[in-house]
Amino acid sequence: MPNKSHIIMPAILERDLRSLKSKLEIFDGLAPKIQIDILDGKFVDKISWPYSSGFLDFIFPIKWGELKSKLQIHLMVEDNLQFLTENAKLVEASSEILLQIESRDAEEAIKSLKNKGILVGASIMMSTDISKLEPYIKDLDMVQFMCIDHIGAQGSVFNPKVLNRIKVFHKEYPNIKIVVDGGVKLNNLEMLLKAEVDEFAVGSAIFASENPVATYKKMSEILTHIS
Repeated sequence: MPNKSHIIMPAILERDLRSLKSKLEIFDGLAPKIQIDILDGKFVDKISWPYSSGFLDFIFPIKWGELKSKLQIHLMVEDNLQFLTENAKLVEASSEILLQIESRDAEEAIKSLKNKGILVGASIMMSTDISKLEPYIKDLDMVQFMCIDHIGAQGSVFNPKVLNRIKVFHKEYPNIKIVVDGGVKLNNLEMLLKAEVDEFAVGSAIFASENPVATYKKMSEILTHIS
């Protein structure tokens, strides 16, 4: 396993709870941390559980508090506070929650989460200037850099321009944990690590592979060898 400050996080984006539960069961206890992507169909044009869940919530319940892996939630939603209120059990079971800095109520939601004692991060799109993070820095435990041009779908192409964005941010704020998401694959892990990335959210590179567990382990081993 890699150094504890450098980890691969399987990133799950699913429309229904049955599929989400199936992927959680693969990695719960194997990966130290798992990221769940949540899309409302408004902030981005895609939709995910729980906004598209329907009756499957009742047929395939998840006992969030019994998960062995730490849970990180990445919200790509227009109204963060509404989600946090309506999904209290999931929020209570999560160790970290990431909000898109571009969302309507990001500032208010970040302060609300800090008051609950949850580790909070800001996720920033490629098109957003990193200076937009400055007003929130004092309340952030981490910043997630999206590495793709359009968020909300797995399997998008990695944009190498993110590397310089990360380097500039790290020079200014060396003590803030850096997470990356989008387009992370075996062939760009080393360059991202050299840019001072701490955690790597990986979706399609793991789940679209023939053997998701083997791919996860291989990516983790690569971090071990180059850390």
